[in-house]
Amino acid sequence: MFTRFPSETVTDAGPVLTDCKLISYEKNDNTNVGIFSARWHRDPYYASVKIWLSTTDRLVLKTERLFAAGAGPFPTQTAVDVFETDRDKVVVPSGFLIDHSWIR
Repeated sequence: MFTRFPSETVTDAGPVLTDCKLISYEKNDNTNVGIFSARWHRDPYYASVKIWLSTTDRLVLKTERLFAAGAGPFPTQTAVDVFETDRDKVVVPSGFLIDHSWIR
């Protein structure tokens, strides 16, 4: 079993975004999307980040982090996260314990 230790700083609990700026609006798969830039922090790592946010339901659709050469947690400088927000397309992984009624 995993034990969660008390967090001493905000970045212990998760990444922090600063310097957020709206870049533009666009249409993506019939969804209105706002594209933002920001600075992503999760000690000891820092990156520039672009965020695609649905203007309809305010869900994060995609993020793209660009780390300085050799300064990121991955072997590449760019990390992209794409989020599926349509519950009908999401598949529960095999072996996942389903013990909540809100999980299909």
